[in-house]
Amino acid sequence: MKPQQGSDARLQPVDRVHTLQWALGVGAVVLAVPVVLLGLSSSFVVLYVLTGACVVIPLFLRNRWNFVVSSVTVGMALTAWGVLGVFIGMCLFWPSAGLLLLAAIGDPREYPRAARVAGVVGALVVAGGVALAGYFVWATLIAPAPATSPMY
Repeated sequence: MKPQQGSDARLQPVDRVHTLQWALGVGAVVLAVPVVLLGLSSSFVVLYVLTGACVVIPLFLRNRWNFVVSSVTVGMALTAWGVLGVFIGMCLFWPSAGLLLLAAIGDPREYPRAARVAGVVGALVVAGGVALAGYFVWATLIAPAPATSPMY
C-alpha cells in the first residue's frame, strides 16, 4: 500500500520501520559522533562532517522500504569511502556502516532469526565502540600524566 503524500500517519504498521531497525540506525549515529568529533581537529573537517551527516540519512525515513534501501546504500557507500579514505581516517566509519547494513535485516517481521542476530551483534558493536571511544578520551584528555622521577 502506497501512503498518501508525505503522511506517516497513514502508514500501516507493517510499512513502518521496526524498533530494532531504528535502534541499529541510532547506534550507527552514536558511533559516528566520536569519529566526527575526532575529525574536527584534522585538516579534513569538511569530509568528516559530511560523512557523519550521511549516517543520519536513514533515520529521517519512516517507511520500511525507504529505510532499508537508504541503510544499504549509505552502508555500502561508507564502506567504499572507508577503503578510499583509509589514509585520512575514513575507515573509522566502518562500524557505523556495519550497523546500517545490520539495520537492513533487523526487521523481525520479515527475518526473525537474522533480526535476533543483528540485534545482538549490533548491541555488542555499539557497546564496544562506546567503550573504546571512552577509553580514548580517558587516555588522551583526562588521565593524569605518569609520575616520573627527574633525571639528574
